[in-house]
Amino acid sequence: MADSATAMSPPLEGRELELYLRDLFLSSVTADLLGPAGGPSEEVRSSPRSRYLVGRLVPGMISDPAAGSAPEAASQVVDANPDDEPDGDEQPTLLAEQDPALEVGGEGVDADPAEDAVDTSSLASKGEQRSMGLSFQLPEDVLELEVLLCWGSYARTDAQNPDLAGATKKVWKRQDHAVPLTLQLSSPDQELSFERKPDPDSPGIVLRGKLRKARGGRRTVSLFLVNAAVCRESEQLKEAKWIFQPQMTVYHPSGQPVFLDMSQFAQGLDAEAQQLAFLYRNEGYFGMGYGCAVSWVGDPEVGATKLIATPLPMVEIPVTEVPGSREGDRPAQRRWQQERRFGMQRLAALPLPELSFQLSELVSDYRAWIAGLESSARGNDSAEQSLAACREVADRLEEGVRSLQDPRTLKAFRVANLAMAEARAHQLAAQAQRRGETPGPSGAEQHAWRPFQLAFMLLNLPALADPLHRDRCGPDPRADLLWFPTGGGKTEAYLGTAALAIVLRRLQGAVGGYDGSWGLSVIMRYTLRLLTVQQFQRAAALLCACEHIRKERARSGDHRLGDVPFRLGLWVGAAVTPTSGTQAAKSIEEARGTAYYGGGSSPVQLTSCPWCGAPVSAAKDAEY
Repeated sequence: MADSATAMSPPLEGRELELYLRDLFLSSVTADLLGPAGGPSEEVRSSPRSRYLVGRLVPGMISDPAAGSAPEAASQVVDANPDDEPDGDEQPTLLAEQDPALEVGGEGVDADPAEDAVDTSSLASKGEQRSMGLSFQLPEDVLELEVLLCWGSYARTDAQNPDLAGATKKVWKRQDHAVPLTLQLSSPDQELSFERKPDPDSPGIVLRGKLRKARGGRRTVSLFLVNAAVCRESEQLKEAKWIFQPQMTVYHPSGQPVFLDMSQFAQGLDAEAQQLAFLYRNEGYFGMGYGCAVSWVGDPEVGATKLIATPLPMVEIPVTEVPGSREGDRPAQRRWQQERRFGMQRLAALPLPELSFQLSELVSDYRAWIAGLESSARGNDSAEQSLAACREVADRLEEGVRSLQDPRTLKAFRVANLAMAEARAHQLAAQAQRRGETPGPSGAEQHAWRPFQLAFMLLNLPALADPLHRDRCGPDPRADLLWFPTGGGKTEAYLGTAALAIVLRRLQGAVGGYDGSWGLSVIMRYTLRLLTVQQFQRAAALLCACEHIRKERARSGDHRLGDVPFRLGLWVGAAVTPTSGTQAAKSIEEARGTAYYGGGSSPVQLTSCPWCGAPVSAAKDAEY
């Protein structure tokens, strides 16, 4: 027998450990939200409708008959029951407003699969979903497809699991359903609609589909998995007619890549959608989901071999990397990174001529990149419109560089860069302090802008410096949006722009009779509660840096940043933060043990100092 110690796999570390932990986390999230957490034959004590939040297809609801109504009328609706379905091809009739996929798409050879979306008026009450589906395209000579339908249903029964049997007699028992179907498609010159009942044991589950002609010798197929069951509002144990964890897998019997790229439908979209389709032209898609997402397997250049419709999609998004670290990057970008050309402290100290030259180099390389795309874009309206927008951005960048000729704007740019460098250095030191580590040197000189971050600041600088700028007060005011995945550096870009705004207000002094030392400069709104405190901590570090610079300069006699401290506030709802100064004072007194507030909210939302990492508490550190 082999030694057990030598048979064990070596422990995971580094990148392998990170991937393992990520997969473990994703599996846990999927089990918790979609299920089945306890396996394909699980037993759950609580109702599955409260246990799982996604991947639920509900039956149609029928109102209970009013008192005194004819029982025949009620029975006619109840008889729209798949258990009593007619023989032959005749299908049971459901009320139109309760049927989620009676019609999918319009007619015509140029039909767009986006028209196949389920009408929201046919969804069940309270916004619950009755169907999920997908559309895809095939060559016209493909006449057969395989479909695998999977879902789970739950029935109330006696507990079989000994861990549950002692606590309760009744549980919800899951039944696993996996039904393969073969779809025979019509000849290329025909269109058809069809309906199949895939499982005799689940008569309320229906597969509906439609086949139509499309451009370029293609055909569009739309398939919908529908919960066509109905139940009364007063009916007990309605969950028995719900279906959970639905999934559709579609493939060709031969395993060939028969599913075609559908991005050509951008021709029928609005101008913005056409430009997006052009920008992502190398990222083809092979299926469009309705009430779900569609993933695919295959080679993007050849076609997809399999489509999978699922209510809980997962996509691996590449990390956004700073250009300049790879051999194939533009020479200017490689030089900027190697020389740390856009270091924050460096930009804060450069003389104006050298500063303007280096920032203009950023604009020049951007224009060179645009020029390299002009020949390939010629004749393509979407491409030419995109490049025209890029040229406009280049013009605005040049305007931003020119605006630094104004001494006040240059001063604000220098202070904002210095504040961002100090904030970043202290933020890292505070993190080390919170973790019990020994903070290293400040390292403010090590922090540099990524090119897009600096460009975002330059784009907004002219309008921030001039209250009457056309971007603010003109006939076509604008707001610039940063949009790409997490981890790319968006926060630094808008914090740097925020620093420009608050410093410029101080340097401008009174404008229109309003003192720039008071009032609101920047509003930061977070759509996810989990991000709020983390982003607030980073913003607080920036405000600490601005306040540190203001105090240092005031001590040396420079009062251009004013004598009023820089301030930062947070409001995340009355249940968490006070809504008035009086409530805040009562909360602090309660934390000190000198009064009883009972409100539950607290003005202290940070547990550690964003500047040094020392612990913070309402009892010891809060003032009012």
